[in-house]
Amino acid sequence: MPRTRFSATDLPQLEGQLTRWRRSRRHGRRLPAELWAAAVKLARTHGLSRVARRLRLDYYQLQRRASPPVRPPPPKPVAACPEGFVELPWRASAPGPMACRVELRNRQGATLTLHLSGDPAAVVALAEAFWRRS
Repeated sequence: MPRTRFSATDLPQLEGQLTRWRRSRRHGRRLPAELWAAAVKLARTHGLSRVARRLRLDYYQLQRRASPPVRPPPPKPVAACPEGFVELPWRASAPGPMACRVELRNRQGATLTLHLSGDPAAVVALAEAFWRRS
């Protein structure tokens, strides 16, 4: 059987190549080293468990071949907003109800957008309730 160049960048492509290799192999033959190397490289990107499951490889065998140990990719960090206090001038003499749009974001990245008209004290109460909850 001619040498196959196994994909180390595309998991679905490597899955197809491995399926074809398994269909054409003689029983008792071990997986080629090139295939293991491609699987290890993909595990560094996608995580050991996902690659082992998708390719139907032994998890612990893949883990042993991956050196240093492979960890799943870390979660993407939430963009932090600068913390601070914004003081708005109070216009007690403004006639009629006040209309405003308020956007609040907590440390976990949750956002609350309010379109309000009426009493400014309601805006303050909603903001306090939102930040107490997080």
